[in-house]
Amino acid sequence: MHISQRVDFIVADDTIFVLNKAKFESVLSYKQAHQEDFEGLLAENEFVDVFSKTDALVSYVGENKIQLRRASAIRHKGHYKDPGFMENLRRHHANYQLNIDFDEEGRIIATPSACKDIFQALLDHLLASGFSRNVYDVPDVKRVRR
Repeated sequence: MHISQRVDFIVADDTIFVLNKAKFESVLSYKQAHQEDFEGLLAENEFVDVFSKTDALVSYVGENKIQLRRASAIRHKGHYKDPGFMENLRRHHANYQLNIDFDEEGRIIATPSACKDIFQALLDHLLASGFSRNVYDVPDVKRVRR
């Protein structure tokens, strides 16, 4: 089987095979969808109420397609809606060496230097080793056991 170099993606049954990710996303207007998702996230009271202010987050994400994609994932995962998750974040952020501060009401103080860690936390993309005590960034989370 030979696939032309001009093919950006192939759809077979329920599977999409992407040969050129950038062109595929461009064709499907992924960036625009992620921008709309981020705007929707900023319109959610449950999200906004987690922060003292969201200005730094808006600047951090900007037009960056990677950060827009990550913001979209934060919205879809919805950990910020889970009071238990947020309490654990407040309680354990220092153990995970996160540069995140909270105000007296328990809201996240979003600063330019904290945005990366805020996103990592809200994506739940951190792993702490019980053996070495190291903390690792996890690019994709797949639970192996509970």
